[in-house]
Amino acid sequence: SKGYDSNGRSYVQQAINELYARHNAAFKKTAVQNYFRVYYERMGWNSSPNNFGYYDKDIVPEMFNTYEKANYKLLLDYR
Repeated sequence: SKGYDSNGRSYVQQAINELYARHNAAFKKTAVQNYFRVYYERMGWNSSPNNFGYYDKDIVPEMFNTYEKANYKLLLDYR
């Protein structure tokens, strides 16, 4: 359906998760961890989300730059 991929994942939530992943967020859901593990390997980055430790969703947005904060707010408002 509209707004979801073939696995039923929300494109908006996926974009939010990507913002978190770019700032070393760890994910509790195995499916999300696996997605970003493959994502990091594709990008040639040395770390994987499983090595990261930020689970607190309030801490990571403080690390966002101005553009990421604006995008994050837009995504939250849309969601």
